[in-house]
Amino acid sequence: IAFVTGAASGIGKAIATRLAAEGACVVVADLDLEKARAAAAELGSADVAIGVAANVADADAVQAAVDEAVLAFGGVDLVVNNAGLSLSKPLLETTVADWDLQHNVMAKGSFLVSRETAKVMKAQAMGGDIVYISSKNSVFAGPNNIAYSATKADQAHQVRLLAVELGAYGVRVNGVNP
Repeated sequence: IAFVTGAASGIGKAIATRLAAEGACVVVADLDLEKARAAAAELGSADVAIGVAANVADADAVQAAVDEAVLAFGGVDLVVNNAGLSLSKPLLETTVADWDLQHNVMAKGSFLVSRETAKVMKAQAMGGDIVYISSKNSVFAGPNNIAYSATKADQAHQVRLLAVELGAYGVRVNGVNP
């Protein structure tokens, strides 16, 4: 049972598609509920995939999305923290709103999704996997990307921290840097 954020389009949709093709039940979680439902319908029936609304920056919305996933499929085994956006601007043009938006979605969002799904995995006592779709920008310093790169570095460090903490429960945590 895979819970994929930002899965109505782009990398997230490609991940959800591949997971469904490999036999997973997939929860297509996205900010846009209608797009999430449409993407899930492309994957198959409600026995294969469902679309749920998930504003990853909102703790209550994340909890509701995870609850919906558990209700639909009985648990969560794999999480892909993919929701994100990029506002590429130099430092002097980056606003506080730009900074907050990217950090709320990617750093805070990944934290909230990981926290809520880790609770489910711990209760299931069967281990699991959490994957962060980070970025090469998490380790590469380049111009005009202060907010995006900083939030991706945050995600990369969350991977390391959670791998240590959740390993005791059989939960593996890894990051991918496209």
